[in-house]
Order: sequence, then C-alpha cells, then structure tokens
Amino acid sequence: MSELQPHAPYINRAIWPSLLIALVCIALLIVGAVVGFWFPREPGQVFRSWLFAWIFWLGVSLGAMGIAMLHHLIGGSWGYLVRRFAELAAMCLPLMAVLFIPVIVGAVAIYPWMDKAQVAADAVLRHKHDHFLNWPFWTARSVVYLAVFSIMALLIQTRSLERSDVDAGPILARLHRVSAGGLVFYFFIMTAGSIDWIMSREPHWYSTVFGFIVCISQAVSGACFLILVLYFFSDYDPIKRILHPNYLNDIGNVLLTFVILWAYLSFAQFLVTWLGNNQDEITWYIQRTDGGWRWIGAALILFHFLVPFIILLQRPLKRKMGRLAAIAAFVFFMHIIDELYWVTPADPHSGVWPPSKWIYAEILNVCAFGAVGGLWLTMFLWLLRDRPMLPVGDRIPVLPVDYGSGQQPAPGAVE
Repeated sequence: MSELQPHAPYINRAIWPSLLIALVCIALLIVGAVVGFWFPREPGQVFRSWLFAWIFWLGVSLGAMGIAMLHHLIGGSWGYLVRRFAELAAMCLPLMAVLFIPVIVGAVAIYPWMDKAQVAADAVLRHKHDHFLNWPFWTARSVVYLAVFSIMALLIQTRSLERSDVDAGPILARLHRVSAGGLVFYFFIMTAGSIDWIMSREPHWYSTVFGFIVCISQAVSGACFLILVLYFFSDYDPIKRILHPNYLNDIGNVLLTFVILWAYLSFAQFLVTWLGNNQDEITWYIQRTDGGWRWIGAALILFHFLVPFIILLQRPLKRKMGRLAAIAAFVFFMHIIDELYWVTPADPHSGVWPPSKWIYAEILNVCAFGAVGGLWLTMFLWLLRDRPMLPVGDRIPVLPVDYGSGQQPAPGAVE
C-alpha cells in the first residue's frame, strides 16, 4: 500500500494551510456578523453568504459523485484517472451535512417564508407555508436529502474498493445497479433540494427545469475540480507513469459535454419563460436584470459557455495537462460567479445596494467561500492521504497510439 502513496508527504504539507485558511475565514465571518449589527445593519448577510458557499461546495461533491456513478455505469477510459478523486470528493458529503447547520440556524435571515409578516401579507406564501415551506418540514426534508446523498457516496466507494481483476463480475454488477439507481435518485433528490434551498428564496418563481440545471452545473464544477486535482498530482506516481494525451482528450470532452448541457438547459428555461411571459415566471429574470446583474448574466453567456465551448473544441488544447487545467480553472471560476447569480439577487434590493453594502456582502461571500472550501479541501486531502490515487486492481485501459508522440500506455493492472 505504501508504494501507492508517494503523494502522502505532499498532502500532509497541504492539509494544514487549507485548515488554517478555513479557520481564519470563520473568524472573519464572526467579526463580519458582529459588524453587520451596526454597519451596514445587515446581520443576516453572513448566513446568506454561507448559503452561497455551501451550495457551491455541495455541488462539487455531488457533481464528482455523479461523474463517478456515470463512469461505473457506462465505463470508458476517460474516468480511469479521476475515479478515485471523484469518489473521495463524494465522501465529503457528511461534512457538508454538518456545515448545513448554519443554514438551518439562519433560515429566518435567508428565506422570506420564515418572516411571519411577509407570510401574513402574501396569499402565495401562506399557501406554501401551510403545506411545505415551513421550518420543521423544510429541515426534516433537508436532513433526509443529505443523509441519502451521504449513504450513496459511501455505497459507491465501498463497492468500488471491492473491485479487483479477479472475479470482478459480481462486484461490477452491483456497482452498475447502485450507479443506475443512484443517478435517478440524485436527479430526483437534487431537484427537490434545489427547490428547498435555492428556489424558495423567491417563492413566487417556479421552473420545472431548474433542478436539472443545478445537477448539470454541479457536474461542471465536479469535472473542473477533478481536472485540477489531476493536474496537481500529475508529477506523482502512479499517475505520472500512465498519463496520456488520449486520457486528457476524453476528460476534456466530458467537460465540454457538461458545458453544452448547462448552456442548453439554461437557454431552454429562459426561452420558455420569455415565450410564456407570465408574471409569476419572470420574477427570477427581473431580479437578475436589475442594476449590475445584467452584466453578470452577459458575462456568464460569454465566459461560462461561448469561450469555453470554442476552446474545448480545439483538440490540441485538451491533450496538454497544463492547458486543460487552465481551461478547467477558468470554468471553475465562472461557475462561482454562476452560483452567486443564483443566490445573491434574491436578497432584498441587491441590484441597487449602495457601494458600502455591496462591498460588505462581497467580503462575507469571499470569507464564507474560503471557510467552507477550506474545510472541504481539508477533508478531501485527509481522505486522499492514505488512499491510492488510482483504482487498485483495475486494468489500465488500452488506448490507441497517439500519432503525435507514438506513445501508448502499457496494459496491465495497478498493484
């Protein structure tokens, strides 16, 4: 086992900085919450910032888990180098369940259906509050969602670790069944979760496709994260020994597919809303064309879809680890902006905030992102430290000869 962990010393050096960043950001959030009571009198902003960060890093875990299940289900050489990373990212879901506690505590500052005055004055809110948008039922549903996600992650990793090149048939069959059912449950539960955690911030708005947009967005962030992790460990054995341009090309094509799906679903939602022109359906877009948000929306069209789409169509750019990692980092950053575009405009009058309040909110967003992300990354590195980076016992997929270099990975099994 020790032969497979040459990366352990490097990870040990990275764990403490990530934990330190998380602790510093948590301390800054506490200071920011105290400051919010006096200036700019927004004590609830810290909880809204935490929700943004929590949703983003939850998406990285769930997106990576979805990619792992997809690879277990359909196979292919594209997932061989990143499957272990994906499974370990999914194993951070229990941590995300714990980090959901601040959202539960601060729900009154996040969701309008927690405000008794707003509920009393709004017939739609009263109806939804009486049936499903109330704190006890909402909390119970959220606990169930996160528990199911954590169990799914545990099942996927447990079954995957059982794989070997000897009598692997029954284990592979169980993995196929778990992955097939898991993908269905993932889309179903995340659709419900997106309604409870994101859409309910604007309870007059509804969309039948938003849950799918969230799932595909999570796949985008998960794929970007896996590519970045692969880049950081590309100089370590055993990845260094078998890293091949054809693998990178396939992983780049997977990212391209998710980017196209995200753009297609987002445009489909906008087109249906625009054609329907129903007052209850356009509130989401009205909020996001107010003030500076219209420019954020335009930037997402250009830099979250069009530019990555054109770049990822270029085969030579996907076959170099450094270039592919740079593309993934750019898309990862744009996905952070996309998450802000989902969550922040729902804050009251966010489009016309004065500069002082806008700066205050963005500082808390950055601190919350660092706090949740630092804790998430600490757990991911801690899990990876004592585990192999490649599937033990799996045979290395045989790829066609790369005509640019004449290289071909030697078939065999990782021992």
